[in-house]
Amino acid sequence: MFRTIHDQNKRQWSGPKTESIFNPRISLGSVILNALEVNGSRVAQICAKTNKQTTFADLHTLTIRAAKKFQHYGFKKGQLIFVLTDNSADVPPLVFAALCLGCVVTSLPLCYTKLEYSQYFSIVRPNYVICDLKFYVTLNECFMDLSIVDVEFFTFDGHLDETHPIEKIFEGNDSDLYFVPTEVSGVTDAAFIFQTSGTSGQTKGVCISHAAVIDKIQRFSQFIKSTDIIMGLINLDRITIIRYLFAATLYGATRLVNVRPFTAERFFELVERYEVTNVMESPHRVAELLNHPQIETAKLFSIKYYTCGSAYLSYDAIRKMGSYLNGGRFCRAFGMTETVSTIAANLNHSKNDCVGQLISGCVAKIINEKGERQGINEDGELCIKLSFPFLRYLGDSEKTRNYFDEEGFFATGDIARFDSTGDLFIVGRKKELFKCKNEHVTPTQIEEFLNKIDGVEYSCIVPIPNEECDNLPAAIVVKSINSTCTEDSIYEAVANAFSRHKWLDGGVYFVDSLPMTSSRKIKRHLIAKMTIFTMTKLTKHPETVEHIN
Repeated sequence: MFRTIHDQNKRQWSGPKTESIFNPRISLGSVILNALEVNGSRVAQICAKTNKQTTFADLHTLTIRAAKKFQHYGFKKGQLIFVLTDNSADVPPLVFAALCLGCVVTSLPLCYTKLEYSQYFSIVRPNYVICDLKFYVTLNECFMDLSIVDVEFFTFDGHLDETHPIEKIFEGNDSDLYFVPTEVSGVTDAAFIFQTSGTSGQTKGVCISHAAVIDKIQRFSQFIKSTDIIMGLINLDRITIIRYLFAATLYGATRLVNVRPFTAERFFELVERYEVTNVMESPHRVAELLNHPQIETAKLFSIKYYTCGSAYLSYDAIRKMGSYLNGGRFCRAFGMTETVSTIAANLNHSKNDCVGQLISGCVAKIINEKGERQGINEDGELCIKLSFPFLRYLGDSEKTRNYFDEEGFFATGDIARFDSTGDLFIVGRKKELFKCKNEHVTPTQIEEFLNKIDGVEYSCIVPIPNEECDNLPAAIVVKSINSTCTEDSIYEAVANAFSRHKWLDGGVYFVDSLPMTSSRKIKRHLIAKMTIFTMTKLTKHPETVEHIN
């Protein structure tokens, strides 16, 4: 499934050629409803908190009950359902039901602030919300501020007069479980919308079709079997989590749910108790495990595949973690929301820290700044073409067109190269976006906030590499004349406005000026390189900080 084939004449690379076994025109809801019925009495999920087991037959019943109740409340094809809950046990049948009705599902990280939710809702406007009761006030205020009216709430952990209790959705008569999913156009109708900051640093909603999800699921059939126990499926805000959720359901594997909060001790205990076979986690979790003394005695022999992606992980950490798996494979994967998750994976890491070979159904080219195709071992921007690409950026068809060329290739914004064996190496990033603890940090978002603070002339947010957190956000600030702002005041301002991963834990540094282009644009990449290079000289006291010129 992962093997790169080089076409020297076309100067392009592709994964193995395989055709989809599913009709791309059908809905994801139809595929899942059939899988739930076929897998029947097999255990679909185990709750790590209560040890409760739920079969596929149980999920089938709950899905149909929910679909009929949603119909009663007026859910219709094309309407948007926003999900925000820490309950990963009861969410799957609700999502399955929404998809069976032709609705579109979207979500965001639980850690976001009101400001961040509002920015998303300014472009993605839900018709219905499924959330924990503790999120109701914040979300409702967002809608009121944006004049979004008639949003209906369904809540976990209690309800108010303004919300519907989620428990009512699962009530029903088991004697009537016949249900026909709403007909959709699998290729052109969206099943999910995911948030991304993309290459421009602006929040966007990426629309993913039913066909794109189904196509990607079937390409992982060799890695997920009906005997597997899968851990790492938490929220619905990432395309990779959705892929694993639906792949596990389709192939009859068991998911371990409600595994939070993550700690190294809890991870080791759950892997041993449930004999977990498949793990999906982010790089900063790997660092936590490797830094824990229990890693030396942990019983990880059941793990067949430990998949890690979304951010950089050092080759040393990759090899070290792999050495503890006792025959299992540590897999570094590479992909993005717009490529419908993984497009390449390194399954052994025996020779280098590449991101591996291409997945089937994927074609790639490397282009230079003039748009000319590059050859083997030549750096350039990575461009990808899939069997079923993402549909569009919500509400911005022109921006969508700008990211695709006339051949149908999507420009990823990553600088990469292929070697002579077909291994893909990610060299750098054209885009400004980076990650901290597996969460996106958009520099322009924080800069716009900082530049409004009294005493700040302008600012630049840069990533400081950190193996435990992927990167730490740092602020390089030019103060205005007579400014009284301090490092602490700026740090606290950001901490009060943004979620935890966007706090300035890389530091706040004052300088006299920043390098700029002739059009007064900050030379961000130069600042990032120079900041990292001089980190040993930068301190928390402005008077000792060397100027970045």
